[in-house]
Amino acid sequence: METARHMTASLRSWVPWWVAVPVVLLVGVGGCALVQPRPLDVPPGHRVVLGRVDLFGFVGREGVLEIVKEDGTFSHGLVAGPGAREFAIVLPPGRYRIVGLRATNYPRTFPPGGPVWNLDLSFEVVSDPAVYIGTLRVTSGFGEDLEVVVADESEDTIRVLSAWYPNLPRPIARALAVPR
Repeated sequence: METARHMTASLRSWVPWWVAVPVVLLVGVGGCALVQPRPLDVPPGHRVVLGRVDLFGFVGREGVLEIVKEDGTFSHGLVAGPGAREFAIVLPPGRYRIVGLRATNYPRTFPPGGPVWNLDLSFEVVSDPAVYIGTLRVTSGFGEDLEVVVADESEDTIRVLSAWYPNLPRPIARALAVPR
């Protein structure tokens, strides 16, 4: 804490206020631009899959969920972690499995590539323009097995994603992911 205060004081003495103010404003405006609504690109024949991932007690700050179409024709890596809780991804219709979770920002005690936990959840991308598959709550302690719970928090998730993507397709079906 003492070091941080000392560094801040040192920076203040080196950077005049008339330089610092425009820089702070520029960073603030740039940061706001990153969270502005943006259109969702949905290729023909694809559907929007909505949900949320909450990681609790996870060994890394973030991870990648490995999503595979059951016939093996399509796969997707979904990044989850701080700032990446809600998701809207685009997949072709069909049955999917969430087969694994790989830690991507993990302590140095793990080998390169990070630990991988096997998951066995399935969901279906239906004919509706969009489908909500639930909130995946992944809980783990260091080195322990994962516990995955699927909760229905569709109202909150859809409200957040509607603000991000003004063209979010409707209707949105509910097809919660289930253990296989």
